[in-house]
Amino acid sequence: MEIIFKGKRIDVPKESCLYGVQESIIETLSLGIPDTRKVIDSLDKLGKFIVSEEEFLLPELMELGFSRKEALDIKKESIGVLCADELFRKIKRELKEFPFELNRLNSREEQFEGWMPLGVLGHVTSSNDAMLPFFSSVEGILTGNINVIKTARGAHKVAMAMVEKLCEIDESLCPYFYIFPLSSKDSDMLSDMFSLCNAIAVWGSDSATQGVRKLAPNGVKIIEWGNRISFAYFTKNGVNKESLDGLALDVCVNDQQACSAPQLVYFETESKEELIEFSEKLFSALKEVSATFPLHPMTQAEEAELTTQTQLCYLDEIMGEGKLYDNRDCRLFVKFDSELCASPLYRTVIVKAISRKELIKSLRPFRSYLQSVGLACSTDEIAPLTSLLVSGGVNRITQPGLMMSGYTGEPHDGVYAMTNYVKRVSLINH
Repeated sequence: MEIIFKGKRIDVPKESCLYGVQESIIETLSLGIPDTRKVIDSLDKLGKFIVSEEEFLLPELMELGFSRKEALDIKKESIGVLCADELFRKIKRELKEFPFELNRLNSREEQFEGWMPLGVLGHVTSSNDAMLPFFSSVEGILTGNINVIKTARGAHKVAMAMVEKLCEIDESLCPYFYIFPLSSKDSDMLSDMFSLCNAIAVWGSDSATQGVRKLAPNGVKIIEWGNRISFAYFTKNGVNKESLDGLALDVCVNDQQACSAPQLVYFETESKEELIEFSEKLFSALKEVSATFPLHPMTQAEEAELTTQTQLCYLDEIMGEGKLYDNRDCRLFVKFDSELCASPLYRTVIVKAISRKELIKSLRPFRSYLQSVGLACSTDEIAPLTSLLVSGGVNRITQPGLMMSGYTGEPHDGVYAMTNYVKRVSLINH
């Protein structure tokens, strides 16, 4: 199997892929912490290379089902993540100070504090984002950690290409990267891999996190970036072409594969007739926008789930408990209850009516899973609705059309990511 060992791609028998890693890590830890400014410069050069070399990463991304245009767009977006100015801004916003420096707390005291690496950071990544394994390791290397990455289905080729190129740009970073495309079924090997780590960032479902906890040694910090549910909330004053088209864009741009993509839409009403009228407007926008984006392939299990849920909604319509809008490449499930629920994804949106007084009651059972809300309302409704949504457990509020976007150093699931990858060290000088 192909792995990345100390920044270099090599081919080794699967059963011996971890051979020598522990010794290499000990040697690297003895070298000290990589220069953050030099790391940022190298990442900036990588970002420029990705955009300037048009064919770089295209085969790997297109193999994952992206069209050439989509692959080029993904490459263009990466320069924003890897730009030096943005990386400096990210560090300042998340850590408040430059890491790896012990600074006096104030001029009258002899105590010093500073951020230091955890040591070895594992990354267990999901399959819903081709760039995730590498971008997760970017946060790892910015915080001075050695990065040991377990990639998911197919994504290892993208991660390997990017790590390999970064280490060509700056060979001093080679000892800080390892990639192992192991299956979640390789429990013994994963246990050995996790034993190398001081902390493990887990991207994926509750079962993925539980699996890592089961295999990781006691004392290894587990950093959960689990699956989340995002939804939209429309009041009557927020329904217009811009907001409807924006929501459709959030749904279609990556087939709801990101946690910030809306799975459900709440429409503030107590009338079934008004709910149906709103749903027809939303479905019209969804069909129009969906036609401009190619569909990504589904696994057999995903197709089966989507078919099952569509047929169940059809049965609900027969029983008078809902309504189905199906255009093959996109669909709405209109349901006459207000319980928050997850969608089978792939451009499938659940639409429900809700009254404002019932909002927190509906959100409360899912407070640990809530992430983003696309809020469409009048200006004077923003403050009271924001208060309710935050009280219900939501971490991020934006407007339809911007649910899939973000800004540098934005909190992730309610916390600053990089603070999880460092420790606060103190020096007391008497």
